[in-house]
Amino acid sequence: MVDHDVAAMPTGSPDRVADTLAYPISPDYVKSWTPVRALCELIANALDEDPLARVSWAGGVLTIADDGPGIPEEGLVLGHSTKAGNQIGQFGEGKKLAALVLARSPEIGQVRCETVGYGFTPTVERRHLLNGLVPSRSAQGTEMLVYHLYRIGRTKGTVFTVACTGVLAEEAIGRFRALSEPGYRPPSVPGSCVLDGPVGRVWIGGVLVNIQPDLLASYDLPLDAKGLQNRDRTVIEAGALRTAVRAMLATSEDPRIIARFATHVLAGGTLREPEQFFSTVEARPRAAWRSWARHHLPAQTFYTTSGNETAALDLIDNGYTEVKASGLPLHLQRAFMDLLGVEVARTGTISATGTRPPG
Repeated sequence: MVDHDVAAMPTGSPDRVADTLAYPISPDYVKSWTPVRALCELIANALDEDPLARVSWAGGVLTIADDGPGIPEEGLVLGHSTKAGNQIGQFGEGKKLAALVLARSPEIGQVRCETVGYGFTPTVERRHLLNGLVPSRSAQGTEMLVYHLYRIGRTKGTVFTVACTGVLAEEAIGRFRALSEPGYRPPSVPGSCVLDGPVGRVWIGGVLVNIQPDLLASYDLPLDAKGLQNRDRTVIEAGALRTAVRAMLATSEDPRIIARFATHVLAGGTLREPEQFFSTVEARPRAAWRSWARHHLPAQTFYTTSGNETAALDLIDNGYTEVKASGLPLHLQRAFMDLLGVEVARTGTISATGTRPPG
């Protein structure tokens, strides 16, 4: 837990609270959201407003600052958003839910937002709706999200400051490639395959959406895919992920990507559906696969399918090498071997080049 009295907050605190704004939202709303998830929401919103937004942690405080237009009156209304209909965040909930989660969390100290013309601190308090006009089951009122607002002279941008541990801040910042990788640029269509680091990470425009550890690589989808996320930015529609990943792999000539998938499959490894791309590889990448095979497979190489076991034994007796892709379905085995230029064993003799002689 962060010590509220010890964590340093920025100077320029308000002289007095000008007003309060109570949202009839229970602190139990979005129970699945963690403090890190809420911090990521604030960071993502800042980057949406300003690609050069600054995020840093020092002295027990995470600071998220952008030079965007600020949060107008309309931005305090649940459901209002200036984002396009195909973008995540179009329902105007992100900042409000993040404020609620941070205000209720014992791991978080004071939260403050300062934007154009005013600032606010979100808290969870017991309130009576409409000064008690609405009957309550409890004399103490109902817990809800409350903004304490005050006037300031800021004319540009928005700054959130959150008292939290460095561990929480580091985890949140680490989910954004733009913050953790110098020189990062969002990928163009269809996206980029990332081999460095842990596998299974799925980003959209450099923002981590989720982790699927049974993937063989990680993938960064272009920003256009934002509209295919769920409200919480934690899931991308399965068909969209499959289409994007297969397009990335089928158009790649990167020898590192070819080596990653070729060695995995030749060792009997399986692949999840999004990475089963072998039948869609384009002409230039196909040539790159053949080049890899010439440098890494024996010249006299074949594979076996059902019904040609006798031919396979004959080839082995003549010094040929059998390769397998037993982790793939049969139709993908054929597509994979075709990419490598490896022929199926047949009755008769295959030449030393790996192809059957004419006639």
